[in-house]
Amino acid sequence: MYSPYHSHTKIVSSIVLFDTFVAILLVLVLSPLMLINALLAIVAGKSALRSMQRSDALGRPQSLLQWRKGVLKKSALLFNVMKGNISMCGVSLHSVCTNDALSTLTPLKPGIISLFDTHKSVGNIEMTHGESIRHHEKHNSIQFNALLIVKYIICSILYRNSSKGLSSPLKFSLFGININNLTLNEALEVIFNHTSIRAKSVFFVNVNSVNLAHDNKDFLETLNCGDYVFADGSGVRLGAKHNGINLRDNLNGTDLLPHICTQANARKQSLYLLGSAPGVASTAAKNLQIQFPGLVIAGTQHGFFNQEQEADVIADINQSGADICLVAMGSPIQESWVSRNKDKLNTHTTMAVGGLFDFYSGRISRCPMWMRELGMEWMYRLMQEPKAKFNRYVVGNPLFLLRLFTQVKNS
Repeated sequence: MYSPYHSHTKIVSSIVLFDTFVAILLVLVLSPLMLINALLAIVAGKSALRSMQRSDALGRPQSLLQWRKGVLKKSALLFNVMKGNISMCGVSLHSVCTNDALSTLTPLKPGIISLFDTHKSVGNIEMTHGESIRHHEKHNSIQFNALLIVKYIICSILYRNSSKGLSSPLKFSLFGININNLTLNEALEVIFNHTSIRAKSVFFVNVNSVNLAHDNKDFLETLNCGDYVFADGSGVRLGAKHNGINLRDNLNGTDLLPHICTQANARKQSLYLLGSAPGVASTAAKNLQIQFPGLVIAGTQHGFFNQEQEADVIADINQSGADICLVAMGSPIQESWVSRNKDKLNTHTTMAVGGLFDFYSGRISRCPMWMRELGMEWMYRLMQEPKAKFNRYVVGNPLFLLRLFTQVKNS
């Protein structure tokens, strides 16, 4: 007879065996370094290992081993894994879960590697800390953990340790573009805060934006006239790192929208969707209202209208009573439209969001999660539309890197 309890116990037991095997394998690989660490401590008249009292993300106290001397001091955590105190993959030992009403009751042990910290290293904001823990719980298996270890290693090579020796200012400049360096929660406060009398404009800057602004000074000026400009994508993260800046989060519009919808429901604010081809915005609106029951979308309007119709479009937005207007017309048209018309709108925030509606309408499929976790969504977009995206990625990305590594830092 099938028993969910026995099935769960079998999965947990197999994960424990997997963790033990990986830990032993890594200890064997690192044994020369570990031996040197032990000898250095003995020569100094101290014990090789020391116990460090730490708490995991949920505040559960842990006694963790660390080498007293030498390099890779935290490799001693592998002994904790072998003893069964912690797992290879589990709840973060580095970050505190503060923004979720999450019970400390979870079957996941603290882990050397966590899904949240892996996401954080690349700036992925799709899941809150609590959501990442629940996601790990739901999919916890040898396969999930093995893939998480691989993703963690790749992210460590490409993105991790980006904060070491780097500053995290609230604002920085990249190729003359002034960018606000905010966390997800800070960005949401900016978007929903309407205490100011003047309407706010919010833009997103990716590699393509940087390339366009380099050749189009009017576009550069438009971006810098925006009230807030958020960093979007692994290319901008690399550019910031090269200039000594640590990006706090990857605030791309596609990943930000679900958080906006959740907050809109909680704060009883409404959205207006403007842009894209006829039918796309309305379909995106319907899909979002299915995904977020209770979400108020005050109106939609496609982006194929002429100058003579613009006044009617603005009147429709204002009559809708929308609090936030999302404008999807592609760069640099959308930023220019927002800058030109934001003071005519009654919305407290107007955002230029690129191809956002195409994804949420289903017209264009979203990149697989594992590629987003590695900051490789641009590669998927290129495979989807090789002709349309050739100049943007095949030409644009190398051009950005060439400019990046030949520029004067902090220019």
